[in-house]
Amino acid sequence: MTSPCEADAGGAGGSITAPAGRHRPLRVLLADDYLLVRFRTRQQLEDIPNLRVVGEATDGFEAVALARTLSPDLIFMDISMPGLDGLEATRRITAEFPHMRVIILSSHIGESFLKGAEAAGAHGYLVKGDHTQSFAAAIRQVFDGR
Repeated sequence: MTSPCEADAGGAGGSITAPAGRHRPLRVLLADDYLLVRFRTRQQLEDIPNLRVVGEATDGFEAVALARTLSPDLIFMDISMPGLDGLEATRRITAEFPHMRVIILSSHIGESFLKGAEAAGAHGYLVKGDHTQSFAAAIRQVFDGR
């Protein structure tokens, strides 16, 4: 699983490729209950070539529903959201759609949060406030199987 430290190591260079060699942009869903966080994350992701944000969810229930209807390749998921939290939403999404990748994007730092994310089926973990280079590196690591 990509941790905050591992994500910084890769740098930003190069573009992101879609899974299974498909020649289309990587489809991304953002799930966070704060509009400002979704806005800032969207801005950072839009700087990454070959990536398109296809939807935004404000809680875990909406994230699961949008995963079903939008079929994203990747979901950036907050842990702490009202209703259904991000870890349970991640469990449900990865169980139903094993091909979808989830990167937790959280303000929580600590081994217990990393272990919880991994147990839920997340493929990576980034701390909110990371830079565009960290997003690009984490995405590459997740789709390269690291």
